Amino acid sequence: MVVSRTGELAEALRHGVPREMAVVIDARPREAAGAISACTPFPWMLVADAGAVPAPALAVARRHPVILAWRGRPPAEAPAHTRAFTSFASLAEFVTRALCGTVGGMRLGRGVGVDLDSGEAVRGAALEALVALHPAGFDLPLSRFNSAAHALARRGIAWRPANDAAGGVVLARVAPAGARA
Repeated sequence: MVVSRTGELAEALRHGVPREMAVVIDARPREAAGAISACTPFPWMLVADAGAVPAPALAVARRHPVILAWRGRPPAEAPAHTRAFTSFASLAEFVTRALCGTVGGMRLGRGVGVDLDSGEAVRGAALEALVALHPAGFDLPLSRFNSAAHALARRGIAWRPANDAAGGVVLARVAPAGARA
């Protein structure tokens, strides 16, 4: 989801990132609350211009694993996992890396979900956000990632949401079930 005053940022991202991977929702700051609520259960990434700081966007990012990418200086009240970019090129590169990265046999699916090496697709915004932001993490309680942990455990995937040394939540490799220390 992209929030900007003019719509130019969303249009540039539509042309600057892999089209088959991104569904770009464009909203003005006054439309942000409605656009956010249209993303079920929440948008896993929100891109915004400096100055286009919708309170609903910050509120959802403090409650859910939403990657925040700001072109310009982010607001002081933004969560610690917010990324700031001085140029559109660096912002687009970050978004492309998030869309196309892989970790532990997982990668974002086309449009929605996480594709596994097994061929299975798993839907879940928290897991999508963890895969996209890896190896970085979120400034949120670990409990916000329970759905991702359960989805990975059910499929026997040796990765889980875990606290890092700074107290953030990252996607970390775990020992396979039954492995001896």
